[in-house]
Amino acid sequence: MQIKLLSILGLALLSVGFTPATQIIDSTTVYVCGKSTIYHTARTHGALKRCKSGISEMTKDIATKQGKRACKCKG
Repeated sequence: MQIKLLSILGLALLSVGFTPATQIIDSTTVYVCGKSTIYHTARTHGALKRCKSGISEMTKDIATKQGKRACKCKG
């Protein structure tokens, strides 16, 4: 009886502390030039220096929900 009670209590504690991966929000700030579909993690990126249509700042989560992808540049 005690083992069953402890098992149920353990499972209840685990389920309370568990957050599914779909609910994790990435709040990293990213930058997008105009209506581009590419976001950059550095405000000083070369592509953003050439941007003439305004730079938007948003979270990575919002950018991906809008269908934007990460810049493929290294560095």
